[in-house]
This record gives sequence, C-alpha cells and structure tokens, in this order.
Amino acid sequence: MQLVSVLFCSPFREAPKIDQFRTEFDYQVEKNELEIKARKYTLGKWFEHYLLQKISGLSESHQVVYNILLNRYSQASQILQKNGYQKLALIVSSGQKNVQKGFKDLQGKLDVNIILKALEGNVEDLSRTNLFNNWLELLAVCICQAKTVSEGLERSSKLFKQEPTHFLYMLIKLYGQARKLDIEYVNKISFNCPTMCGFLLCQIFKRFYQQGNAKDKIFFESLQNRICCQLIHETQSKYFRQFYSGSTKWFHRVFGAEFEDASGNNKIQEYLGKRQLQQQDDVEGAFRIDVMEFAE
Repeated sequence: MQLVSVLFCSPFREAPKIDQFRTEFDYQVEKNELEIKARKYTLGKWFEHYLLQKISGLSESHQVVYNILLNRYSQASQILQKNGYQKLALIVSSGQKNVQKGFKDLQGKLDVNIILKALEGNVEDLSRTNLFNNWLELLAVCICQAKTVSEGLERSSKLFKQEPTHFLYMLIKLYGQARKLDIEYVNKISFNCPTMCGFLLCQIFKRFYQQGNAKDKIFFESLQNRICCQLIHETQSKYFRQFYSGSTKWFHRVFGAEFEDASGNNKIQEYLGKRQLQQQDDVEGAFRIDVMEFAE
C-alpha cells in the first residue's frame, strides 16, 4: 500500500489536479514535460529506496552492481577499494562507461564480469544472472535508469519472460503510461489484488469520477458493493455495511449456496443491519479505515 500511496494519493483530499484524471476530456500527459519528470522522480525515488533496503544482505559483488545501477559510484568504489581493486575503483568512481578489456581478466574475490556489465548498463545480460529475485527488482532498475516511467516499462517488458499480472504492475503501468483513467482497467486491477486493497482503490478511484457520467457512477457503485460484500463475509465486521448500497444478489454470489434458503436470507439481512445481530462483532474496531487518513 505504500507504493499505491506514492502513485495515487497526492490528489485524493481534493479535486484532482493532475489532468490525466480529469475524466471529462481526453488529455495526453506526455505533452506535459514537467509532469513526466515529476512522475519519474517520484517513482524512481521509491524504487531506489526499495532496492537500497536489500543491498546490505547481498554479496559484495552484487552490492557493487546495485550501487552502480543506482548511480552510487562512490559507494561502489569504496567496496572495490576495500577488496584491492584500486584501478577499477578509480574508473567506477568517475562514472566511466567504456572500460578497458584488460579488466575482464582481473582475479580476486569479486565477480568482475558482472560489475563490468553493470558499468555498461547491460541490464539484459544482468537479468540472465541471479541478480534479480523477482519482477519488481528488475522493473525498479529499468525505471531508475530510464528517462521516463514509460521508457522504463517498455525496457522491462522486453526482459520479462512473461509480463507480470500482479496488481502493482498494473498500477505502475496506469501511472507511467499517463493515459486517461480506464474504468475497465480499474476493474481488472480490483480483481487481481487483496480484497482490502481493492476496497481502498475503489474509494480512491471513485473520487476521480465524481463528475463523471451516470454509467461510470453505476460501475463504481457496483464494484464497491461487490468488494464490500466480500469484506463483510471475510471479516464478519459491521463496519463495511455503511459502504454497501446494493441488493442481496451480491451476497448470494459471494456467500454461495448456504445463503439460498430462507435462513440464509435472514442471515443476509443481519449482515446488512436490517435485523438485529445476535452476537457482538469483536473485530469492528480493527477495520476503522479512514481513506483520507490513508492518503496523508
């Protein structure tokens, strides 16, 4: 959720200022150079912090590589000096990309070949090693090295064996491609994320459509009812009833056959607060989520 807040939470407390999310007209944010740079800086900094968190647990060779990929040449040079690679350390500290071939024959504790690939910016070859543990690390490096988020996404898509289906990847694409917000894409994201995350995203994106047409409003109301129904089922919490405005059909879909008979319908009415609940809900307080507070 930290990444979600970085991507989309800045305009939530008021009407959207980012023209991409003004749904009453089409706007290509690619024409706005300042917006492009701002998005790259924001996402790049988050990914840099994400990668730096893992560096301390890596081998010294991989520490050098990641520091180079993040343009932290001084830190990479210090590790090289500590291990006796004085000449290579001088080259790395200067940020030079063209390295003499003679360095490939250096012997020692560190893997010089992978370090030279990092100096060349050869992420394609690095992706074939054991440097990256998951798609997010590879994407992070591609975006940090690219000039724009879109360029980083395009570069990483060529390196993935299979394009990720994770909802965070979908959100990053939505953010980086800077296109008009597509409600069908939002719907796809909501089906690929945890229920609580889907609930928060629905509340967030719905704000971008407050001035939208009736069809859009119906879509978000239906999406919210489906998610709330699932949350009521999962948490047994009365809290989410306040967000539910639909009929009992969603409960039949989520709860299954156990709610098809008369006693099941009575249970649905209890969940909706139309009949008095027999038991105190102990988890109600645990789910008091304020979306506005989440955005801060």
